[in-house]
Amino acid sequence: MKARRLIVLCGLRCSGKTTTGRLLASRLGTPFSDLDEIVAAAEGASAAEIITDRGLDAFREAERRSLERFLATPERRGVLALGGGAPTHPPLAKLLTNAANDGHLVIVYLRAAPVVLAARLRSPANAGSRPTLTQGASDPSAEVEQLFEERDPLYSSLAGLVVETDELGNEAVADRVLAAVNAD
Repeated sequence: MKARRLIVLCGLRCSGKTTTGRLLASRLGTPFSDLDEIVAAAEGASAAEIITDRGLDAFREAERRSLERFLATPERRGVLALGGGAPTHPPLAKLLTNAANDGHLVIVYLRAAPVVLAARLRSPANAGSRPTLTQGASDPSAEVEQLFEERDPLYSSLAGLVVETDELGNEAVADRVLAAVNAD
């Protein structure tokens, strides 16, 4: 089974972008890429290092440049996981929208309720490994709720497909994405 276009996954942290992305790529026999890793390779520094040393605006611009280069390569036929904040940068969102409108990719929003995302953040696999993304929000529930309220409308407007993941395991999420992308 081959996807005709690049599948781009967006969503908040812990929504399953990387896990689902790897499953999809494996099933499709195509490459999996993560925009954070692409940026780190291009910039010679991790996202956290870039943000600390150069600021968030510089990181968002590095994401945009990396995405622009990625979309110009043959690998764009695989699966790409975006960082949770990537679509919030208007020039990057415009790149995605233009490519989707041209039929080069499909944007899939892996949507999970804030309570589900907060529970995933608190899980042993994630405990302490993810820094806060909002000023002063030390409680994962408060942070996730705030980010969900800010980003859910944006993700929904960009996505050609929204998959509600609350009650689904990773395999079922991948099944839904594949069914929808192949039916399109």
